[in-house]
Amino acid sequence: MKRFAILAVILAFLTVPVLSGCQNKQMQQENENLKKQVETLKADKSKLDAQAKDLTAKVDALTKENADLKAKAEKAKPAAKAPAKAPAKKK
Repeated sequence: MKRFAILAVILAFLTVPVLSGCQNKQMQQENENLKKQVETLKADKSKLDAQAKDLTAKVDALTKENADLKAKAEKAKPAAKAPAKAPAKKK
């Protein structure tokens, strides 16, 4: 019985590093995959930031153009005529 216990302890000490080595390789592979995903996300973020800046500039330009056109339309409108006075009633 004593031999069996010693054998089990020795076997446990021998198998733990092997099993942890497998997990370590899996963790390293997962870590590499996550690093690739982070790089991809960073690239996507920079593209989206550039698009956001471009769209913001376009919105600002269109807002300015809209204001200019509204001002031009106001100038082009004829002055509102005052309503004509109704003729006085004859008694």
